[in-house]
Amino acid sequence: MCHYYSYLFMNKWSHSHTVFTPVQKTIIVLLSCALFFFDSYGQYSRPRIKHFTTADGLSQSIINDLLIDSNGFAWIATEDGLNRFDGSKFKHFRFNEEDPNSISGNVLNKLALDIHGNLWVGTIGNGLNRYDKDLDKFSRIDLGNDKLTISDIQPFEDGSVWVTTRNNGLFRVQNHRDSLILENYLPEKRLGALLIDDEKNLWIGSFNGEIYKLNLKKESLKIKNPILSVEGYIQAIYKSKSNLYIGSDEGLYIFELENKRIERIDLDGEGVETTKHVVSFLKEDDSSIWIGTGNGLFLFDCSQKKTNNRITYNPDGNGLSANTVYALARTAENKLLVGTLGNLSLIDFSEPYFKSITKDSNGSSLLKDNTVWSILKDGQNLWLGTADGGLNLIRNGRSFYLFEHPKFPKSLKGSAVMSIVKEDAGQRLWLATSRGLVLLNLKGFSTQNPDFKIFKHNPDVSNSISSDHVTHIFIDNKGNVWGTTYGKGVFRLEMSNNEEAIITRYTNDDSSDNSLVNDFA
Repeated sequence: MCHYYSYLFMNKWSHSHTVFTPVQKTIIVLLSCALFFFDSYGQYSRPRIKHFTTADGLSQSIINDLLIDSNGFAWIATEDGLNRFDGSKFKHFRFNEEDPNSISGNVLNKLALDIHGNLWVGTIGNGLNRYDKDLDKFSRIDLGNDKLTISDIQPFEDGSVWVTTRNNGLFRVQNHRDSLILENYLPEKRLGALLIDDEKNLWIGSFNGEIYKLNLKKESLKIKNPILSVEGYIQAIYKSKSNLYIGSDEGLYIFELENKRIERIDLDGEGVETTKHVVSFLKEDDSSIWIGTGNGLFLFDCSQKKTNNRITYNPDGNGLSANTVYALARTAENKLLVGTLGNLSLIDFSEPYFKSITKDSNGSSLLKDNTVWSILKDGQNLWLGTADGGLNLIRNGRSFYLFEHPKFPKSLKGSAVMSIVKEDAGQRLWLATSRGLVLLNLKGFSTQNPDFKIFKHNPDVSNSISSDHVTHIFIDNKGNVWGTTYGKGVFRLEMSNNEEAIITRYTNDDSSDNSLVNDFA
């Protein structure tokens, strides 16, 4: 599984190449046929989730922010340094007091990329940094206090970068002739989340639940009174065409831009509002968004104002690594990277390479037995021979189980089906079972009343198969059926024109050089 997930991020990342033996190739082909068949009818309801922990190379388990750069690298802000992840290994960037080009601190809070591709890193208690990828070094940005806690970072298209701080207001950082120009707004305010929308408006959230709006298209930038207020500390802001979505530590709020109405949303849909800490947003499509909270990850339908999906921590591993979701990033289509209070989770919603067809809730609940020894795909029919559930047929998403039944003398004998082959000319299936060789005529076949013909061993009749324990069968180019047995050699069955079986046995003969080496096949 680790090799598979190493390239779930982006297709450009390197793939490992595996060499299979001929037997493995045969098994894979059979499985591929079965799974391709099942894809037409089955539904895969749960995403695959991979966790990355410190054991995989992550420097620390608390993930405060994430982003994906233009090269496909994932940048991860932790509380023990900055991590860069290429899908298989992590590279760490930490503070080094002897290196002025290192990052200013190890407890990181926010990340952003400017229009030049430079990475901006906000810390908790150690100010703001800019990482130059070409020079591979950090510059520490002097905002007048090297102990600032950075709440959020939003680059603008003119090259400037807007930064909120926990205690010292809002800063605008601009490059001018190789020097930085700083402007400070709302200097006495404790500020949180930032957002620059498509109309070039800067939305600013405060620790007191106030929302400010600044039009960046205007030459004169002045911040007036807040345009609205909600309860709690503003941790995230998202804007659609008609609404502003506000995440605070008291829950989710929707501000309708046209009629100025504010509505508090119950993400749980149970009227109890147990989910309060709304920390991050990520657009899914024009009508839905992902919402990271202190109580799991929600897919929210914006038009219906309701939760369509929820992913939470699950002790069996098929869930988030923790319920508190701090950061979200899209690594590729149908793949989300989720930063939590406890490690990193990669969620893959794409169609899996392998789907489970089982008899229980771990798969699609279509089989009689989970041990499958043989597979044959025939048009819209998928035949599966099991170890203890007889012959299983999946057709149009429905299952039919064909096994021995005392009330039906022409039912299948035995519960183990080791091999299945089809004789195309005669439209017949041949089965190798633990109770003999079985013929099933497909002409006029009915799942309610199948007609099996059983060929068994009879020690008193030479024209019978070598043993009832048939391990494998094969049909040659003349239509003859060859069967191998466990300890009784090989036999050949030829059907005469009047449908009579002519059987020849082949065994080991120590006195002859022209015989089987042994009788086990």
